[in-house]
Formats: sequence, structure tokens, C-alpha cells
Amino acid sequence: MTYYIYIENNKINGSGQAKIIDENIYSFVVNELEYNNFIENPEKYVWDEETETVIDNPNYEEVQAQKEAERISKLTLTKRIFALALQEMGITYSQLKTLISTNEQAQLEWDLCVELERSNPLLDIMAAQIGVTAEQLDYIFRKGNGEDVELPDSETEDSANESEEL
Repeated sequence: MTYYIYIENNKINGSGQAKIIDENIYSFVVNELEYNNFIENPEKYVWDEETETVIDNPNYEEVQAQKEAERISKLTLTKRIFALALQEMGITYSQLKTLISTNEQAQLEWDLCVELERSNPLLDIMAAQIGVTAEQLDYIFRKGNGEDVELPDSETEDSANESEEL
């Protein structure tokens, strides 16, 4: 069996097991393993014009990280789940309410929202004031949406560990 990755305008445009007869589309022959890897994750590969071969996408990790950040930014949580997650991290509801009361915009949003949106920059600002990092906020939202994730260390713990090593 022959496997192809199709190239059109110097970009990968698909794959298949039949050679395309079109002067605008180049049918690049690949082995079965390369074909199956491409089918499984096509974004991982790009066409290299210089070598006229399919290569690993040098920007793949960056693109995937950006997509993941965008996905996380769209997550929402109820205030209850958020407060309970903070409590698990050692931040009491009283501390949370005190923090909220110090910022009129935070108080307005807390009082009027049904769900918290991870994309709200006010969350990062307020969380930093109680020692919660952006990574820990991501954890709270991911965990609260049923993902199996581990709690990242806080920056203060990392700093303390680095000081001890010196």
C-alpha cells in the first residue's frame, strides 16, 4: 500500500492512500508509520520547501501551549467550588471575603456573577494578593471542571527551596 501526504501551495493539505492527479497538488510518498503519525496529529508536521520533505513542526509545542492557554481561559467555576478550592489551599472564606471587600470592582463582580471566568484578569490580580499564582488558578479551574491535575507549587515555596539550596 502507498501512503501520501498532499502538498498544495507549499502547505500540507491532507493525506490519503490515492495519488492525486492535479498539477497544483503534490502527492508526497510516506511510509505507513509516518502516515499514521500524521493522521494521529497533523499539526505536528509541516512541509519544508527547502528540503521538499515533511518535517516536525518547529513551532508545535508553542502552538499547543497557546491552544491550551486559550482553552483554560474559557473555563468557568461557581463561586462555591472556587471558595472550596481556596479553602483546600489554606485560604479561608473569611480571608477571601476580606480580600474581595478591599476592591470595589471585585466586590461588584463577586456579588453579581453566577460563575467566575478564568479569563477575568481581576482574578489574577486579587489572587496574587493572597499568594495564589496564575498556575494555581489554572489548577483550580481545571480541577473544578473535572480534569485530573496536580496542584502546582506556589512561587513562595519554590523561592524558599531555592534559598535553602544556597
